[in-house]
Amino acid sequence: MLTLMPRNTTALGAWDGNDLPDEQVYAALVKDLQDAWEQRTMGSVAVRMNYELPGTGSQFTSSARKASTLLTDPYKAALIQIDPLWERKEVWNLLRGRLENRKIGISAEAGL
Repeated sequence: MLTLMPRNTTALGAWDGNDLPDEQVYAALVKDLQDAWEQRTMGSVAVRMNYELPGTGSQFTSSARKASTLLTDPYKAALIQIDPLWERKEVWNLLRGRLENRKIGISAEAGL
């Protein structure tokens, strides 16, 4: 399955889910947001995230647009400044693929 957020998916594999992810995970997210913005695939990610967590679609799109201008770390502080969404553990758990023990996919293969 081709993932639209491959760096973030890989980086989140090592995250324990207890606290917010570390800087490395935020850096992976920034790179994926930048790619999604540049490749115009952010809409697919935003639609899926809005489906799973209503109200977040526009926040993802806005974050991708603003993240496209980030050039250096620290990315964690920068993303949280862009949108407090990135301080919400349920968002990170959703990105990791778990929300209430459900697996979700953000994939090109599924059309999302």
